[in-house]
Amino acid sequence: MIVAGVVGKVKIDWLFWWVGRRWGQGMITFLIPSERGRRFAARLQTMNPWVMRLLIPLSYLPGVPAGIPNIVAGVNGMRLSTYMLLDALGALMITSVVAAVGYGSGQAGVDVVLLVDSYAMWLTLALIFGMAAIPTYGAIRDQRARRAQALADAAEAYDAETARIAAGEEPAAGTTEKPVRDVPTTPKPPNSDDA
Repeated sequence: MIVAGVVGKVKIDWLFWWVGRRWGQGMITFLIPSERGRRFAARLQTMNPWVMRLLIPLSYLPGVPAGIPNIVAGVNGMRLSTYMLLDALGALMITSVVAAVGYGSGQAGVDVVLLVDSYAMWLTLALIFGMAAIPTYGAIRDQRARRAQALADAAEAYDAETARIAAGEEPAAGTTEKPVRDVPTTPKPPNSDDA
C-alpha cells in the first residue's frame, strides 16, 4: 500500500522539474505574481543546495504548494536522479505517516488526515485565486481612476474652450484652431419657369 501511494504521488512530479529546467525563471515569474514571492524564489535559487534538498521532501506537507519548489529545483540545475530520489523520499514520508495513522486509529484516523489534506488543497486554491484577484482588482481600480482623471481633464478643457468662444476671444498662443470648411451649397434644380 505504501509503495502504491509513493508511486501515485511522484508519477508526474518530474514534469514540474522539467518545466523548471526548460523555461526557468520565466515560469517562476508566471506562477508567482507578487514581487515578494519572486524575491523569495530568487533567494531560493542562490541558497545553499542543501536547502533545496530539504525543501523537496517537505513540499509534501499539507498546505505547502508543491509545484514551486519542484520548478525551482529544475531551475537550479538539480539532477533528475537526485530530484526523483528526494521526491520519492518526501512521498514515502507522508504516505508512511498516513498509513501509520490509519493503522493505529483505523478508518477514522485516515478520514481525518484526508479531510485535512482536502482542506489544504482548497486553501491553496483560495490563495491562488486571491493572488490572481488582488492584482486584477488593483489594475481595474487604477484604470478607472486614470479614465476618470482623463474625463475630468477633457471636461475642463472643453469648458475653457466653450467659455473662450462665448467671450469671442482669439485662440491662445500655440493652439491651432481648425478652419471652418466652406461647404458648397447644393445646386438648385432648374425650374420649369426659367426655361
